[in-house]
Amino acid sequence: MTIYNPDTCDCVIEYSDVAVDNDGDPKFVKVVNKCKEHSQLKDNACYKAVLSHNRSFNLKHGVEPTKEQVDSIVSDKKIEKARIKKL
Repeated sequence: MTIYNPDTCDCVIEYSDVAVDNDGDPKFVKVVNKCKEHSQLKDNACYKAVLSHNRSFNLKHGVEPTKEQVDSIVSDKKIEKARIKKL
């Protein structure tokens, strides 16, 4: 099992590092802790939302960013985290 602490929110999620679900994502095991923004979601929906938020940022900035891109990614993730908290 793997513990996932995304940098787009404060959730803590456990998932399988060998099994995948029907969408091809690592198999969800359990939510260890939900952040305020995701607290109203059911556990599986929380997991999918967290994956979606994080992947959108990673795809937006490419696989191997430069130092400047990393700085931009960190800034964008902080902005996104603040935006999500307002939801």
